Amino acid sequence: MRNTKRQKTESAILYARVSTKDQAGEDHFSIPAQIQEMEAFVQRKGWKVVGVFVDEGISGRRRERPGLDQALEVVRQRGCDYFVVHELSRLARSIIVTLDILGELGAYGVGFASVKEPEFDLSTMNGRLLLNILASINQYYVDQLSFHTKKGKKQRARSGLYNFSTVPYGYRKAEDPHQPPVIDEREAQAVRMAFEHCATGRYTDREIADLLMASGFKRRPSKRHPEGAPFTKDNVATMLRNKFYMGMVVYRPTQEVFEGKHQPIVEAALWHRCQEARAARKAASRAMQKAYRVYLLSLRARCDVCGRQLRSQHTRTGEYYREVSAYLGERDCPHQSRGVHTHIVDAQIHEIIKAIHLPDDWLEEARQQIGSNEELERIQRQRAQLLARKKRLRELYLRGDFEDDTESYTQELNRIKRELARLPDENQLQTLQEISATVQDLPEVWAAATKEEQRDLLRAMVTQVDVDVPQGRVVAVRPNAAFLPIFRHIPLLQEREFGLFVPVWPVKTHNGKPDASPSPAPVAPMVSEPMAEAAAPPFLLENVLRPATPQARMAPGVAQALKWASASKGTKALRLQQVIFDGMQPLPADTRKWPGASAETLTMASAGQPPTETADVLVVLYPFWRQFMGKEGFTLAESIRQWRSVLAPGSVLYVQALLPLDAPAHWVYQVFPEAWHWLKPRAWGLYHLYNAFRALDWVNLEVKRHVFIQPVAANTALAVARQPHPFWGKLPAKVYAQGLAALEAHGAAVLSSEVAVAE
Repeated sequence: MRNTKRQKTESAILYARVSTKDQAGEDHFSIPAQIQEMEAFVQRKGWKVVGVFVDEGISGRRRERPGLDQALEVVRQRGCDYFVVHELSRLARSIIVTLDILGELGAYGVGFASVKEPEFDLSTMNGRLLLNILASINQYYVDQLSFHTKKGKKQRARSGLYNFSTVPYGYRKAEDPHQPPVIDEREAQAVRMAFEHCATGRYTDREIADLLMASGFKRRPSKRHPEGAPFTKDNVATMLRNKFYMGMVVYRPTQEVFEGKHQPIVEAALWHRCQEARAARKAASRAMQKAYRVYLLSLRARCDVCGRQLRSQHTRTGEYYREVSAYLGERDCPHQSRGVHTHIVDAQIHEIIKAIHLPDDWLEEARQQIGSNEELERIQRQRAQLLARKKRLRELYLRGDFEDDTESYTQELNRIKRELARLPDENQLQTLQEISATVQDLPEVWAAATKEEQRDLLRAMVTQVDVDVPQGRVVAVRPNAAFLPIFRHIPLLQEREFGLFVPVWPVKTHNGKPDASPSPAPVAPMVSEPMAEAAAPPFLLENVLRPATPQARMAPGVAQALKWASASKGTKALRLQQVIFDGMQPLPADTRKWPGASAETLTMASAGQPPTETADVLVVLYPFWRQFMGKEGFTLAESIRQWRSVLAPGSVLYVQALLPLDAPAHWVYQVFPEAWHWLKPRAWGLYHLYNAFRALDWVNLEVKRHVFIQPVAANTALAVARQPHPFWGKLPAKVYAQGLAALEAHGAAVLSSEVAVAE
């Protein structure tokens, strides 16, 4: 029976990965080489490729990877029969990660195949034995590499040398890497001042930061702050705790302390007096300290791009939720170190809570929702799988497999716990009954509550709030399991997937202008005519990044690209080339301010390749969506590599790109919910786009996301949905027909929608 079923649905997805830039070379099984061999393998098997997923620059030890996550989402949606890799090490280099992924494939009845291990058959005893042997070899390889790396770092610390690429403030690197850092006397003055003032016990970290700024000291220059940023209380606290300043070297994994070879900046006695003074201030009663600050979304706000928890922070200019990637040493988030005023985000949460209005029979409706056999079976199946993974992880830990890598164990355990926490438990209905009386009056209770009480109420209701930091936009809210039926009754929210709610702000007129208050996203003009400019239909009907005035002679992005190219090449005699697809309009590009510059426009078919002739500035408008819709096996990384390949040194590529997954309130998802489920494992958001560009080592890379609320007339949306487009063919016929009927029922109504694009 199983073989018969496979013959009917012979579909496969391909997964490729390289962990370092060196591996991307021609001699190290580059991404194209892996994909080429996998495609040939699948062709020999007689299967059909329905998706290709790629991760570049990501270690095989990491379980959470953008490309892998998208591939496994296809598996969960039962969108394929086989999961194909070039070799097992491309899937993972950790036995727990390998077994976890293969266990999930088995749970959904998806087969696994490896090009380099063609005899791999998980349905036989020998196949399973081979799986464990290969996975163990991969784990051994990584463990040995990790062991020797850690051993080398510990030996370096034992010999008194520093282990990190950036030396502490107050020092600079010696010319010989085998020699200790040397004191930078100017910076060392700031370090001594900080320790001396701290030791008196009269100054807080914030006050010491202010003293350093008043004395003319700044942090080291960075790309964002070329002249150096002011010290913050966190910078000062980190400095005052660092034993390096008294001549010691700390091996962080074990916190062992060794005598350093470098010259200390402060005496050991002063360092210890400083610690005593800080401990005394910490132990002082709260009544003697400054007022404790309450942040509504503390421990709940997360960056919608990288998913990291935002830090609640008070500065001289106000209170912020701040992205922390740079602080953690990560460089994968384009919004790193950006902050948003708390009141901007908090106002949107207040509006959501105020919108809670439950009908009298809501509890009975919730009982019917939760009590449905299909829903209960799905939840129970997910819970059983997660508990099995947790048990297997615990067994491996007790067996000693994580003896030298407890961090991986902790990360995987926490991931499983997070997923379990999102599932309703068996006491769901009882919990709802207990909170029903409180929730009925929640808007009134909320309005009368203190800030601290509101924070505690929100923590009880919500596990996570995804925030677009630069625009201060609440992107999604993830409630606690017990509150799912309640959030399903909030008119401002729509559930895109299980437990993920996105705000859809109604557009109103304020002083004659459209307004979607309290959302900080700008409101674009309403689309009332079908595709005046077909930028990236159906998700982008008109290019929202075109200059607003028809008389504009130059698009800002094009002007910036010309400036960069001119500075790089030392001339204004530049060749500007715009590449557009059928039905689009080029950006305004009047080159009269650029003597000798020339501009031309090329029109391409939907799945066209980059031009063969080089240009000093290459402008490409929405290529990825067109290519994604126009050809099988599209990969974002490969497409970006193709566009870059036509650039000469010093040239500039300026791209405007659709972000299909960063506008969950788009009208397409509202009318055709299946569109979200089809796109999520296949398309891209800002995180995927940014890191696909970053993997190619550009001399200068700037990525900016723009999200607009764009009202769309329902009859216009209906006309767009009826027009031939490859995307509509991806939806089940029944879903497509239901969506058309819903749009017809809206008549002349206006749909609040949003679009997200990057440049």
